[in-house]
Amino acid sequence: TMNNSVYAYDMELGAGTLALNGSFYNPGAIMTLTFTDDGEVVVGDEQGIDHSVVTSNDGEGTLTFLGNGEVTGQVGTGVDGETPAKFLKVINVTNSSFSVNFGTAEGAPAYVNSLNFLGSDWGSDVSFYGDAYIGQGGEIDGITTETDGYGYISFYGDAVIEGDVGSAGSAVDA
Repeated sequence: TMNNSVYAYDMELGAGTLALNGSFYNPGAIMTLTFTDDGEVVVGDEQGIDHSVVTSNDGEGTLTFLGNGEVTGQVGTGVDGETPAKFLKVINVTNSSFSVNFGTAEGAPAYVNSLNFLGSDWGSDVSFYGDAYIGQGGEIDGITTETDGYGYISFYGDAVIEGDVGSAGSAVDA
């Protein structure tokens, strides 16, 4: 658990959970938070990550937002030449009228297998300022909500969704 802001160049997280109750700031250059295993970063209310968030292994790494927040840089990585894509496993956003923004620095893209809206309070809003690639066609890929009619999504770039958006009885209010 980190209760204050973190100013670091690069950070690696293996298995386990890191609670960020302060923001993770970039001290002057584009830097990265890397999942090296299937860990989780829990971002507190009004906090953010002023970095890119990537994974060493496709389908690993969870970001959970407990309130308003943002990731200014890229999330996950796409195909680069012969290097395959490495999508984050999941982004969780609590449903309590919160706003979570991705790619606010120059429209950085996001690559994630699942986007989940959690809880039953007021719907939250997720905005992708760069291109968004959600899911790779897997069985659990796509966008889900625990409560019918909750979960607002705004795309300001191209969006490719390879998976379901909502489900019967739990529709996303996109």
